[in-house]
Amino acid sequence: MQDTCRTNALYGEPGVRWFDADYVEDYPYTVTGGIDDDYNEFLDNEGLTLRESNVSLEDSDDTGFDPNTESPVESGTEKDELVTLGFCGGDDGSEYLASQICRTDICVSNRSHLGVAKEPGSCVYDGRDIYSDVPQPVDDDEKKRTLYNSGENITLGFQQEQTITCVDGQWFEEGPIVFDRNEKNVSLGGEASTSFRVVNLGTLDTEYEVTLNKDTEAEQFSTVEDKASNTFSVTVPPKQSKQFTLNIRGRSEIPDSADTPGDDITVTADAVNARTQGSDTLEINVVEDGQAGSQRQEEQEQDRNIPGITAVEVLLLLMLSTAVYTRF
Repeated sequence: MQDTCRTNALYGEPGVRWFDADYVEDYPYTVTGGIDDDYNEFLDNEGLTLRESNVSLEDSDDTGFDPNTESPVESGTEKDELVTLGFCGGDDGSEYLASQICRTDICVSNRSHLGVAKEPGSCVYDGRDIYSDVPQPVDDDEKKRTLYNSGENITLGFQQEQTITCVDGQWFEEGPIVFDRNEKNVSLGGEASTSFRVVNLGTLDTEYEVTLNKDTEAEQFSTVEDKASNTFSVTVPPKQSKQFTLNIRGRSEIPDSADTPGDDITVTADAVNARTQGSDTLEINVVEDGQAGSQRQEEQEQDRNIPGITAVEVLLLLMLSTAVYTRF
């Protein structure tokens, strides 16, 4: 059945995943946006058991389901029945792959935690992980690797209760400025780029005045792509984000000591029509030519959240975080 998966018209082959019966049985809440189009007369004539499709798990007294007779996945035919639990996710219209991507250090990115949603920009969260210290949702007893639509949030019971919000397929704890990583390596005299997002966690359209500071040498040698000035305005709809590319040039000198940290780059966002302000900081390390692409350097500049991070490391990141957020 996996060989029958079609190619996703937008993302190509990487946009399609095969979800086998075991996955559907183990994580039924994450595949409710899937469409199973394996029903056909041949399989029916083979005497295979037909399953009722699109069973509402939420309305059931038992949060589980009987995989022999039911499926949380919709049928892609006029029938309300399907045969196998395995199906191709992401190969039909209004069928979007979702994963667990964290742009905050209080949850752990794990792209193997997948789901299939009816709406774009959905997220998956599962506190159950191979790492025993991964923060658990407060309502963990009720949910198991659940699918969330963009704009929905969950409360994690880490140290104290903290809320994360699904925005454009990624989890955010704070806004309105979030870099995609904590640090970036740039070769001496070379160029590099990274990105940051302006995130609106509010309930109304919000206009932000975004400013790239020019206090440090790294900031002076940096520009926001497609922006003529280091200050610009952007309006972001509620529970959405807009991404921008930051272009960085390696400065003319390397610090005298290898232990000397590189310059920082800070971007600030002030809401024009709301009482919200925030900033985030990216650490820049200027390295010898040819080192920026080395394995060691790439490991240092991974995405904001690193899978497998321990609770102690998370706590240290929270204490040492350079991100500053203010709510009035």
